[in-house]
Amino acid sequence: MKKKIPAHWLCAILTLCWFVFTVIVCFLDSVPHQNVLINLYVAHITAQDVYYILGFILLLWILYGFIRLWKISGRVARFLLVLLGWIPIMLISFLASFVLLMSHAGASYTELSSPDGQHTLVAQEHSFLLLGSASLYERTSVLTVKEIPDAVFLPDDGFAPFSANEYWVQWNQHKVAVAVNMNDNREWDALTMDLSASDYDVHYYESRSSKHKSLNDFIERVIK
Repeated sequence: MKKKIPAHWLCAILTLCWFVFTVIVCFLDSVPHQNVLINLYVAHITAQDVYYILGFILLLWILYGFIRLWKISGRVARFLLVLLGWIPIMLISFLASFVLLMSHAGASYTELSSPDGQHTLVAQEHSFLLLGSASLYERTSVLTVKEIPDAVFLPDDGFAPFSANEYWVQWNQHKVAVAVNMNDNREWDALTMDLSASDYDVHYYESRSSKHKSLNDFIERVIK
């Protein structure tokens, strides 16, 4: 009959594995102009999420240690455990959870893949009250995305065009044009970029400053 691995040993192994993964994420996130963004299809995981999960796991280990100490401690020692242990840990965990929640508030991600599957753009949107932004990144691996300089839309009134499916994308090999509805009033801005260029060769076009009769006319002029 095989011996079962004790639950605490199994948890320790899983903790070690997540710690190693966190170190890898930390290294990838330290590369200039590169961010960690993992697409789980149901959600996107950032480096901050990975750090938070590691912190939560360590918190559980600390609480496990406190419980064991509580069982063998006297009244004074238990008072000190609550005063110097439980309360500070609960406050720190609450603060960390609040910071993480605020960083994700109004955030959403949309992945835009080229027809040949060679390239993928990631649109990161932030919307809060009347403020909104949509930044474009190039996916460089399953774990990372690269910042694209100046590839940012600033929609009016906190509008989120990618989440609202109010955007248009046209691929031409390594080149791509992206147009978005800026304020839900049919005013569209667009940008073009070359993903094969080191600086991406980004060009921004404002519909308000363009003479065009329709969205199609504006987009055709942009991608020529």
